[in-house]
Formats: sequence, C-alpha cells, structure tokens
Amino acid sequence: MKDHYQVLGLLREADEVVIKAAYKALAQKYHPDKHPKDKAEHNKIMGELNEAYAVLGFKNKRKEYDLKWEKSTVKTKPHKAKPEPSPTPRHAPKESPHKSHAQASSAEFEGILKKLYENQVDEYQLINLFESIFSLKVEISSGYINNYSYMKDDKRHIVNFEKIKLELISHLTK
Repeated sequence: MKDHYQVLGLLREADEVVIKAAYKALAQKYHPDKHPKDKAEHNKIMGELNEAYAVLGFKNKRKEYDLKWEKSTVKTKPHKAKPEPSPTPRHAPKESPHKSHAQASSAEFEGILKKLYENQVDEYQLINLFESIFSLKVEISSGYINNYSYMKDDKRHIVNFEKIKLELISHLTK
C-alpha cells in the first residue's frame, strides 16, 4: 500500500490545512511545465502528488485510507504502542530566539514540544531549532522530498523532516 503521507512529506497527524499547503507547495515545485527538459519524470511525480492529495485532501477518503493503512501495518509488523505525548499547557509561552539551549526554561520547552506535536513548525523553523539545540549545521538537499544532512562525531547523518522532528521531541522529553 502506497504511503500518501510520505509522498507529501507529512506526519499522519497533519491537519487538513497542512496537507493542502504541502500539496500546493510540492505541486508548484514539481509541476511539469516548470521542468520542460524532464517532463516525463515530473508528470510521474505530479501523478503521485495528485493521487496522495485526492485521498488525504478529503476527510472521508482520508479516514478510510487511515483505517486500511492501520489494518495493513498490523498484519505486516507487530504492534508497538506509541508513547503518549506529555501534556502541554493550553497557551504556550512565546519562544525567545536569543536564549541558548541551556538557558531555555521548562515552560519554553513545553511550548516547543506543543508546536512539534501539533505540526505547527514549518521546515525552516524546524531546521533552525535543530541547529540551535544540537549546535550543528544542517544542509538541505532539495528534491522530490527534501532531505537533510549534518556532521556529528565525524559522520554524515542523512535524515528527513520526520526524523529531525522525532529527534527534537526525544531530546526535549529527556
């Protein structure tokens, strides 16, 4: 079964607005008319984007798809319970970009976590947050779905948006 969330570079918890925005951004980026030298490849990409949005862009189709996906993944791998996110305050305090990781308060971490859990962090905010918390320089490799790389312990790590997000959540919940 094709993972439509992965095609659009989204987490399964993404809001409708985020799904629509991701689709629009990717459609603009990969539209065949913008790539006359490689139209066939970009037609294929657009077909995948259109197929993913045709399912995820509509509540009833998305719900149906999610149920099918859940059933298919339960059959193929053992079920592991996801850890429940820690409760966060209703009104998160504003983040101060001038504070270092060590100076940031617990309330600020909770605010950041809340934004991460609710998919309210865009690509550039996520990268900046990752760079500041881990004191690393992240390079963006643009493509069908962006990948990111950074050097740590003399080794290059290549990750996607979801992996960076999960690393941040893991670090902030320790």
